Amino acid sequence: MTDEGPQRARRLAVGAALALALPVLAGAGACGRGPGDGGGPTGVVTGMIVYSGGPPPMAGSSGAADEPVGRPGTVVVRRGGGEVARQRLGDGERFRFVLAAGAYRLEARSGDALCEPLAVTVAAGEERDVRVVCSVK
Repeated sequence: MTDEGPQRARRLAVGAALALALPVLAGAGACGRGPGDGGGPTGVVTGMIVYSGGPPPMAGSSGAADEPVGRPGTVVVRRGGGEVARQRLGDGERFRFVLAAGAYRLEARSGDALCEPLAVTVAAGEERDVRVVCSVK
C-alpha cells in the first residue's frame, strides 16, 4: 500500500516553485544587457548629465562651482541606430549601463537644454566614467 497524497502534494509544490522561479531567474540574467549582445564580454559605462553655460550655481546649492552635479533627464544608449538601453535620472543621480563590448552613442534629454551626443567605446571588463554635456542659456 502506497501513500500518494504527500508525494503528489510535494511534486505539485516543487512544480509551482519552478514555475515561479524560472521566469525570475531568466530575467535576472538579462539585466543591464542590450538586445542582441549574444551574452559576450561586457563593460560598464557610468556617468552623469552635466550643464554647460547658463547662470552660476546659487549659494547653498549642492556641489562646488568646479565640481559637476548630475542633472535630471533621460540617457539613451544607441548602437547601429537602434536603442539598446535607457535610464531616467533625477537631480544629482548618475547613470550606469552594462553593455556588450563595442561602439555606442549616448544621447540625453534634460529639460530645454541642448545635449551633445557622445560616442563611447566599451571594452570588455573595463568601466568608463563619462559626462554627457548639455548647453543651457
